[in-house]
Amino acid sequence: MDEPKYPPVPLDRVRRTVAIQVQATSLRHVARRIGMSPTGLEKFLRGAEPYSGIRRKLVDWWGREGIGAGAEVSTDLADDALTALVRDLPAPQRRAAMLEMLEVLRGAHEMDGVPVPPWLGELAQRHGFQA
Repeated sequence: MDEPKYPPVPLDRVRRTVAIQVQATSLRHVARRIGMSPTGLEKFLRGAEPYSGIRRKLVDWWGREGIGAGAEVSTDLADDALTALVRDLPAPQRRAAMLEMLEVLRGAHEMDGVPVPPWLGELAQRHGFQA
């Protein structure tokens, strides 16, 4: 039996993260990235206890996608998160809100003397903003 790649994490935390990712993308997309069926993922989101193999896949996904402690945030994960945060705004305001959030994040890093993470510039470019 394979050892998990990431430390144990409470399933309710994984479930919340999965739900956010599903809202930002789709159930099928997230299920594919985890390596499980959409039906199984839907049952998990409704509160079902996963079998040990699926639990391992969920925890591995949680760590791999940049949510786990010490893991890097990917450009795709940051994009999904920001897209989810602005999705309820009227379409013309989404782009402006995303730009403002990216500027705030860049400014916070620079003000604290912390290196700006690569995903920030990549995300700005992806959405047509000046890096």
